[in-house]
Amino acid sequence: MCRLPNDRHWVAGDYVAIVLFSIIGFMIVVSTSYDLYHLFYLKRSSKRMHPLRLFSAYSNLADLLRSSDKPGTLECLDGIRAIAMIWVVLGHTFFILLYVTANILDIAEWYQKVVSISVTGAFLTVDTFFMLSGLLIVYISYVKFTPKSLLMNLHKFYLGRLLRMFPLLAAVILFEVSLFNRISDGGFWYLAAENVHKCRAFWWTTLLYIQNFVNPQEACLAVTWYLAIDVQLHLISPLVLFWLLRDSKRSSWSALIIGLTVSLLVATLYIFLTDTANNYYTLYYFNVLTRSPPFFVGMIVGYILRIYRNKKVQMSRLLAAFLTLISIGMTHLMLYLNFLISQFDWDNQTATNFINAFSRTIWAASVGWIIFVCVKGYGGPINWFLCLQIWKIPAKVSYGMYLVHYSMMFAFYSSAVEPVYFTVTSVLFRFVAFLSLTIILAILVTALIDNPIAMLLKSLMDIKPPQEKPLTKDSREISDGQTNTPSVASRGCNVSQAFEPNENENGEKNNEKSK
Repeated sequence: MCRLPNDRHWVAGDYVAIVLFSIIGFMIVVSTSYDLYHLFYLKRSSKRMHPLRLFSAYSNLADLLRSSDKPGTLECLDGIRAIAMIWVVLGHTFFILLYVTANILDIAEWYQKVVSISVTGAFLTVDTFFMLSGLLIVYISYVKFTPKSLLMNLHKFYLGRLLRMFPLLAAVILFEVSLFNRISDGGFWYLAAENVHKCRAFWWTTLLYIQNFVNPQEACLAVTWYLAIDVQLHLISPLVLFWLLRDSKRSSWSALIIGLTVSLLVATLYIFLTDTANNYYTLYYFNVLTRSPPFFVGMIVGYILRIYRNKKVQMSRLLAAFLTLISIGMTHLMLYLNFLISQFDWDNQTATNFINAFSRTIWAASVGWIIFVCVKGYGGPINWFLCLQIWKIPAKVSYGMYLVHYSMMFAFYSSAVEPVYFTVTSVLFRFVAFLSLTIILAILVTALIDNPIAMLLKSLMDIKPPQEKPLTKDSREISDGQTNTPSVASRGCNVSQAFEPNENENGEKNNEKSK
């Protein structure tokens, strides 16, 4: 590779980024100063303060880092979301080495070992987020809408989803097209420069959530293919939600079953009729048709949780444990089958098509069962583990983690000034560093950019629950939530209270993102 002097020219995006980020920084400084002055000098309650404190770094970070379990939340979703996000970071830590490692044959050989399932499974766990997205859409919409109000507020339903993800996504893209190209340099910096060029050319496809259809191989922020599919599934969800929100269980179940059946049928036919092996990522991995079944599975799980929200489920603990073990076994089986079809000597295309068509649906259904038993008090040690406080912060900032982690890895490896060699221990060492830095960066961008703008948008876009469905105390607790895919709370740790996902009150925010 050759590099020319002064080969990183200043472009319009650099000046726009400097101006906008400077404005945001100025607002943070002013807001934080105002906040601290009133809190510690005037001793005034935050509730009496001016909206100028909206961008206060002190209050936003304090709120984000504060751990509080609200009644009616699904706390087990925090653990599931955080673990899934950490797994994604682990998978990308290994995957990105394919671009830079000097001993490529060693990593290729390691990928053929069963132990690599712990890493390659990250490509399957992404469907956990699609399932959570469908779950939270149903769970929250059931409180906020009736069929009539859904149709009348359909524009807000869509705009709320799009705008909720927009601020942080736009900020990351703006950084990518400009300042990212100047933060470092190195022997592999041409890889980072290629990412910058892709963002300058195709930033609009990412902001319009169509990058999985338009130039998918040149997408700005490659990981945002998930956001595109999540938005596309959100756009078609009212086709099911309209019937789901009616008082008739028959129409609700009919809509859910038809939605899942059609998505599975379309996905299966597409996989069998398309030679996905020639372009696996574009034709299969980034395709909304192949990713839709887990979303509809999540809608079914959300509906079940809603109708059993205030009901005690009578079930033998032995039976619950047995079914939970089966679900865990099915997740491991799906991981193994996906590992099997990635082997160099595997040549059974029919079996591959079946596995690609159904493994993600089975994975989503298995995770959905685990959520159900945790929420209804039959989770035992699994529910205890998923409700640990350690998962709260990663769950809250999972959308930010998803957006920043891959670019950070690219910057690190592109800065290398000596050959990068693969060993499992060295990659795991870097994973700990990447994960720690990812969480720190995600906390900062979430508290300083995402949450302040989200509060503004919420005040503009909030849809009050319809009068036809008067809210109970538990319902009111949920309806204040937000819905995003990458971060949600859940109920399950305190089974005496209603469902939580962050439930989505917190859930709402997280689902919309993702995130």
